[in-house]
Amino acid sequence: MRTANYVTNRIRVISSLATGTAVGALLIVFWYIWGATQQFGVQYVLDYGWFTALYVFIAAFVVWAIGLTIFALPLWWLFHRIQLRHWLIAAAIGAAMTLFVGFAIETRFFELIPPPSKGTYYAGDSGGLTIINHRRTPHGWWVAFRDALMLDFGGSLVALVIWRIAYRRNDDLPSQ
Repeated sequence: MRTANYVTNRIRVISSLATGTAVGALLIVFWYIWGATQQFGVQYVLDYGWFTALYVFIAAFVVWAIGLTIFALPLWWLFHRIQLRHWLIAAAIGAAMTLFVGFAIETRFFELIPPPSKGTYYAGDSGGLTIINHRRTPHGWWVAFRDALMLDFGGSLVALVIWRIAYRRNDDLPSQ
């Protein structure tokens, strides 16, 4: 799916990354608002949730900016250089990278990072225990994967927004 007829410039790349970062942060804010509404009700969110949503947006904006800079920008550069510039490729790469990074962060990089203490730590949700003695249970791995999968759809959307802002067709540009 080589599509060399798409071109970009530095200004569009920078503005697309900034817009993608904002879209990713807004998706996290919507996820927070939805979860808070489910947990505490609409009135709680209307009374107290908006101030917290601002903090969530700021934190998510920083995380998305770092993530896009560290993970997406080098991959985008590579695929741009080998002329794989189609929107489907952008969506697939965005989905794959968001799934991988989200799952890795949630599982302490697949449990390669040691636990924070030598004591015992247990955690769970309504489906059962997710962590026993600092180790994920099969249910815990499923919960981490499910959460990363939900974030994955956001990564695909962010990639599409970035692609749409960054690229223009060669034939769409005015001739000089």
